[in-house]
Amino acid sequence: MKKIIPIILLFNSFGFSQITDSHGGDFVVVSGTTTYESLPFIETFSDQDGPDQEFNTWVSAQWSSYTSTTDDYDCLDTPCTGDDEYVSFLTPPDSFMLEPPNNSSIKGWKPFNSAPNWSANPVADFQYSHIRDYSTSMYSPLINISDFSDLEISFDMHFDAWSGTTTNEYLYIEYCTGSGWENALTFMADATSGAVDIPWGNNSFFLTGLADLDTLQIRFRTAGTNAYSINYWYVDNVSVVSGNDPAQTTYVPDNNFEQALIDAGYDDVLDDSVLTATISTVGSLYLENKNISDLTGIEDFSNLSYLRAYSNELTSIDVSNNPLLTYLNINNNDLTSLDVSNNPLLTSLQVSSNGLTTMDVSNNDSLIYLYLESNSLASITGLSNNTSLEYLRLKYNELTSLDLSGCTSLRDPQVFGNNLSSLDLTGCTEMVQLSAQSNELTTLDLSTNDSLVTLYLEYNDLTSIDVTDKPNLNYLRAYNNNLSVLDLTFNPDMNYIHTTGNDSLSCIYVADIEYAQENWTINIDSWTSLCQGVVVSYPGCTDPFAMNYDPEATLNDGSCEYPDNGEFSLSFDGVDDYAIDSSAENMDNYTVSMWIKSGDINQEQYSGAFNNYTSNSAGFQIDVGAAGANYRFHAQGHDANFGPSSTEWVYLAVTANGSNTTLYYDGDFVSQGNWSISSWDQIVFGRNRLANAYGNYYLDEVSIWNTALTQNEIQENMDSELTGSDSSLVAYYKFNAGTGDTLYDHSGNANHLMIYGATWTYKGPIWHVSTTGSDSTGDGSEGNPYASIQHAINNTIDGNSVIVGNGTYFENINFEGKGILLTSVNGPDSTIIDGGGTDIVVTFDSYEDESSILSGFTITNGNAQNDWPYNRGGGINCQSSGPTLTDLIITGNTGQGGGGGVYLKNASPEIYHCDITNNTGGWNGGGLYIEGVNQEESAYLHHVDITGNTGSAGGGAQIQGSNPIFEFVEISGNTATAGGGLHFEQSHAELYNVTIVNNTAQTGGGIQLKENYDNVSVVWLENSIMWANNPQEIYFHPEGLTNYMSINQSDIEGGYEGIELNDNGELYSYDENIDVDPLFCDFDNGDFSLSENSPCLDIEYDGEYFMGVFGVGCGTLEIEFPSIVDIWDVPDDQGNWVYIQFTSSVHDASDEGPLGSYTIERLDDEEWVSLHSIDAYGADYYTTEAHTLMDSTEEDDGMTSYRIVAAMEVGALISAPAAGYSIDNIAPGVPTGLMATISEVGIHLSWDLSTAEDFQYFDLEKSSTADFGEYQVIETADTAYLDTDYEVDVTVYYRLVAYDDGGNASEHSVAIDITVLWADLGIAIPDEFAIHQNYPNPFNPVTTLRYDLPENGHVNITIYDMLGRQVKTLINEYQDPGYRSIIWDATNDYGKPVSAGMYLYQIHAGEYISTKKMVLLK
Repeated sequence: MKKIIPIILLFNSFGFSQITDSHGGDFVVVSGTTTYESLPFIETFSDQDGPDQEFNTWVSAQWSSYTSTTDDYDCLDTPCTGDDEYVSFLTPPDSFMLEPPNNSSIKGWKPFNSAPNWSANPVADFQYSHIRDYSTSMYSPLINISDFSDLEISFDMHFDAWSGTTTNEYLYIEYCTGSGWENALTFMADATSGAVDIPWGNNSFFLTGLADLDTLQIRFRTAGTNAYSINYWYVDNVSVVSGNDPAQTTYVPDNNFEQALIDAGYDDVLDDSVLTATISTVGSLYLENKNISDLTGIEDFSNLSYLRAYSNELTSIDVSNNPLLTYLNINNNDLTSLDVSNNPLLTSLQVSSNGLTTMDVSNNDSLIYLYLESNSLASITGLSNNTSLEYLRLKYNELTSLDLSGCTSLRDPQVFGNNLSSLDLTGCTEMVQLSAQSNELTTLDLSTNDSLVTLYLEYNDLTSIDVTDKPNLNYLRAYNNNLSVLDLTFNPDMNYIHTTGNDSLSCIYVADIEYAQENWTINIDSWTSLCQGVVVSYPGCTDPFAMNYDPEATLNDGSCEYPDNGEFSLSFDGVDDYAIDSSAENMDNYTVSMWIKSGDINQEQYSGAFNNYTSNSAGFQIDVGAAGANYRFHAQGHDANFGPSSTEWVYLAVTANGSNTTLYYDGDFVSQGNWSISSWDQIVFGRNRLANAYGNYYLDEVSIWNTALTQNEIQENMDSELTGSDSSLVAYYKFNAGTGDTLYDHSGNANHLMIYGATWTYKGPIWHVSTTGSDSTGDGSEGNPYASIQHAINNTIDGNSVIVGNGTYFENINFEGKGILLTSVNGPDSTIIDGGGTDIVVTFDSYEDESSILSGFTITNGNAQNDWPYNRGGGINCQSSGPTLTDLIITGNTGQGGGGGVYLKNASPEIYHCDITNNTGGWNGGGLYIEGVNQEESAYLHHVDITGNTGSAGGGAQIQGSNPIFEFVEISGNTATAGGGLHFEQSHAELYNVTIVNNTAQTGGGIQLKENYDNVSVVWLENSIMWANNPQEIYFHPEGLTNYMSINQSDIEGGYEGIELNDNGELYSYDENIDVDPLFCDFDNGDFSLSENSPCLDIEYDGEYFMGVFGVGCGTLEIEFPSIVDIWDVPDDQGNWVYIQFTSSVHDASDEGPLGSYTIERLDDEEWVSLHSIDAYGADYYTTEAHTLMDSTEEDDGMTSYRIVAAMEVGALISAPAAGYSIDNIAPGVPTGLMATISEVGIHLSWDLSTAEDFQYFDLEKSSTADFGEYQVIETADTAYLDTDYEVDVTVYYRLVAYDDGGNASEHSVAIDITVLWADLGIAIPDEFAIHQNYPNPFNPVTTLRYDLPENGHVNITIYDMLGRQVKTLINEYQDPGYRSIIWDATNDYGKPVSAGMYLYQIHAGEYISTKKMVLLK
């Protein structure tokens, strides 16, 4: 083993001032934090496991008058021994504070469980303050290191200087491997530095050559003579890991390479080696131009990601041990081969100007830059599917073919100066430049390379180049080829061409010869001319008014897009507003349709809404009616009414087919005239043809056709939005711009109107609300929103939506019966409706149905305090309605009469994905109050969390007179007087996959059921979890009618005993339930999802595969303690036995042999009694049998409690108790041998002993009739009975029934009868005392002891074991003479069974004493 030489680290105001090691030695100080992702941790002590736990195996000790810097304590058996005075010793976690007898102010190591106020702010778990001449140490347990020879010990340390020091203070880190303590590190608080903190830092040291050692112990020791210092050392996160020898070196034979490492600070002497530990963390290395010929040693740069070694003399390089490389530049060397198969992270590989002949980049899919120019490459493998590659340099090699079809990101390949006859670029859709000159190409497919800008193709054998559909191409060099044709007609950006040396090229086609000659740089042969190409129309949007106008488009393809900001109309003020398109063509056939609404139906005169001509001598107009009149069609000599003017929207249409004009009003036929107006020269809205009568009205969606539509077509158009693509459309105005002075034509014909004065007016159906909006000047559009939600609701109609922006809105809103969507832009965290603490926040009381949707808000600060029922539901009050509530947070509300969060009265809402939390019900229902009259209305809750609410009855929810359905509902952390989670009164409810946990009440922590007004509550619970509710999981109210509950496939804490029936509840179904810790992912922090090893998973019950709400939310949880999963009766037996199934402890984790044992204990008379033990062998579950205290009967569901004690290496781990019951499934056999004899003292009855193992007693039935119509019952455990209650000459009938200890009764024995005659009466008294041998003997479990008494007197019969200890007193009383017997059931005076063996029984009767032996078998 290598000796560790002490190193002293001095602290001053700048931290560590120096590191000294006067003896050299095998020690390396590592500063900073090191992560060992691949090294095995042998032992670690960290604050990860909770306060006071991580160092609970360490011990602390203190000595007085001790200031030396060394000691020689033994480290193996006890924490410390030595000649110095031993003051005190304590074992954590009880305390780390030591108080020696004579100086109670001395402080030692102690737990530290709160974060101190310094910048790093971790939680340190022990600290030390040194005062006066005392030394205090903190000892680790013995650490098993038998499998490791090299270790690294690391720890975090901090010095907290509260006052200046007068002398130096030391912290020693020492280790012991069996031969005494060795110093590894010494930290000193320099007395000259004053009160200076040393920040948290990680420190470590290595131990090597430990192969022959099994254990290691570490201690932290302080020493010093400073008086009354209150400075503190803090230590945390101590770990021992398998490490490498820090003295290990790497061979570097090349002096130039090593000198470069020296220059970089990684080495200090030119000796062909460097410390491996030093270079293993280097990430970047710059070795260019260093004359290096050998990079041996690079393999130990295990963290190297960046290497530059270009312009050296390398003939080979091995980077297979550098898997983290992302950049490698070894240009300008003498390499002939290179293997980068183990460098998958490379993004840039540069190996130009070497001697490579082949290259394989199959494993380098991350490459972006690949430079291999000026080599001798004849082939390259793995390049065809590199989708990340953008830049490729392969020029000046010997390649004959190249496939780049899979290089989809390639932008700039340079492959010139090869022998390429084949080049595949079909997948290179991002390529902007191609340099492929000086090859042997005869053809080149560029059909998929539409992004090309620059082409270098000179010095090939190409006969043609197809560059059509390359709109960005602007530079082409193709000289010295064999081109015969070149078409550049479709390259609008072209500005440079060079095509000399193509002998057969006579014509280059261009779109515009004159433009090319004036704007292009052209280098062509004298025999080559520019020729006019055939210009094909270029499709696109040709309308300059469109948002996507393409000035180069020659054919309008219908793609024009215009502003669409929602539903708007134009408002004309009746004074001077109008809109006009001054050009229109005559049409004999046409249709004009529009949506129109009068602004004032009492206008003074007919005023123009539409006209198509500049004078009243031709054309026609549509007028807004005067003084409540009609909408009118008006032309010279022809007037006809459409229908009445209205302030509601109506649809007008007029058609002409050359000879007839037809009018329609809201799609209905109105009239037809046999005339037609064909003159058109304009399209005008807002005024008449003479421009002197302006209409006051609103206009929306106008369409003009060059055909006469049918009535069906008009009706279809009225109810739907046009696409604008119909060829018959002349103009189509959608009115969706909402802003600007242009009314856009969406027909594609560009018949736009200029707007003069008319105002854009928003008309929904989406209404916007913002905190920056205005109710007075806003119109509800996105650009001009309202300020209040209620104002928006007031403007809606059914089917509309209100969208609310971020912010807080202080309102109390009512849906007013409207079927609308009220939602927010960014959800409940960003959008809050605050009720102001004065009233209900949201009210539904106008028979709203599911089309009334409230979504995406926080509902808060509501206070329901008005008259009933408006004193309930501070957040939401819903009466006789069924809205949809989704994505809501309902919190911080109060209902003075109950239902702090939500109140539902005769309501049937659907509630999805809502949180009802931290609300207060002044009466019942802290979070939710559901109230019905006749249980016909129902609410449906799906994925709802009801948490942290408070109410009188039903902290989470009060359900009264209703029948709701809960699916996937969490009910947790609620508080009430009755029913902490849920309180049911006269209700029927269905609960599926609910999680009811951690609720509190005086009665019924989880659920309470109660009847009311002679109506009982019935609750169905399925696939659910009820856990940690206090005081009971389920409580049935003891008064009133019986309530009912069905529980199936659920996890109920305490099982059947967790349910308090109070003789007033009935479980009519209780199937496949368990009582076992559900293993929530993080119960303490409210995460009730299930771990992967939860017993509530994989249940496959009624379509669901887990219990509770959430399913799997985390990985496997280690279970420290065993847990009883289930207890059930052993079938087909005589009772007193159950099966117990339990989960294993985490410490039972191997199948290589017993790792401990599990003992099954039973609770007997409030004491736990061990029954038996089984070996632990690495199973997940164990099942065993156990004896019960009693069997369950109809009269008494007797439960027996058990627990499991796991005896593991870490100690005893005890499970939570669980109870179960056994059932005696087999009745005793029919009693036999019943007979009767007569003596002077009475009728002697006797019979055979029952053979049932669990026999308890006989019922001897006595009757005066053979049919036993009436009979007397004598209960006895004996096999004989003397009946002295008889009458002479009267026949008596007897029969027997046997009972076991489970209460099972046998069939009746054969009945006998007997008649006592006077002659039978005589005196039968024994002549002498006697006690006879018991029968049977040996026996199990009962035997009969017979004895004779010739005289009366006190009789005592006692059982003893063979050591003379009293076992049981059978008789101790005064008795008359006669022949007698007594039965012993093999129990002691406490009623507990005795063990098998030999026993003595002794009789004391007067002066008579006699003893006999008997044998009990098991």
